[in-house]
Amino acid sequence: MGMQGNVSNWRKDMLEVLNHLISQGAVKVKWETANDEHVCPLCADRNCKIYTISEAKEELKGKFCKPGDPDDRCRCTFSVAELKRKTSRPQQQTRTPKTKGKENFVAFLIVLGIFILILWKIFL
Repeated sequence: MGMQGNVSNWRKDMLEVLNHLISQGAVKVKWETANDEHVCPLCADRNCKIYTISEAKEELKGKFCKPGDPDDRCRCTFSVAELKRKTSRPQQQTRTPKTKGKENFVAFLIVLGIFILILWKIFL
């Protein structure tokens, strides 16, 4: 039967997962295995470890999965351990009471003008 894929393809698969998580805002990832008897010793040592993005990329360049059974393949993946913090919105310019008073006065004059026009139409 032979190995399902090869180490090069498994690295590529893991890198695709990593890149997807980066696009979602991940800054740290957690290495996760299938956590069963088929997990190789290299992957078992990495299970549940938290890596920065650069550390995860370095792990993918180093020694990689070596399944004991030739019919097995690497089933490891990454999950998000930490997301990029959202930047706070820039604060809106605060209006000084003086400016707000002018805005209120202008609004009052507009409403007063409309009221006068309505009365003008009614009585003339």
